[in-house]
This record gives sequence, structure tokens and C-alpha cells, in this order.
Amino acid sequence: TVIHDLVSTPVDVVKQRMQLRGSQTLYGRGIAACAASVLREGGVRAFFISYPTTVSMNVPVFAAYFATYERVKKLVAPHLAFSTRRPDGTL
Repeated sequence: TVIHDLVSTPVDVVKQRMQLRGSQTLYGRGIAACAASVLREGGVRAFFISYPTTVSMNVPVFAAYFATYERVKKLVAPHLAFSTRRPDGTL
């Protein structure tokens, strides 16, 4: 999640700027022009200003997701659930 957010946060910044300001009016040349404009206006920091918020939102969500996934996996397919036991039954 933390690594994923390092990639997705700058992409979201560019996407949101293009949506809010209009992709044709200010950024007629596309994504690269928008990214360059963000870099000029706010520096590298502008791409990551929302990173702490994104991580604080995604960490609990993904923790709940994987906990639920593991629980459902144990209920639906117990033979696929991770076990630390060896085939002879010892730990």
C-alpha cells in the first residue's frame, strides 16, 4: 500500500488537475504538459502533498480487506488456508 501510493498519488494529482482545470484549456498538450505545469507551479512536493492522507486512508482499508480475505478463505476453502504444520502434524 505504501509503495503503491507513492506511484498513484502523483498520477492522481495530474488527473485531478486536468479534471478541475479542464484538460483542453490549460493542458491542451495532454498529461505531460499537465505534469510539467504542476512541477513548475509547486515543485516535486506538489505531487506528494496528499500522500499522508492517502496512506492513512488506504492502510486501514487494505488491512480490513486482507483480514476479511483470509477469514473467508478459511471458511470457504480450509484446505487452502496457510498452516505452519508439517505434513506429519508437527509445528
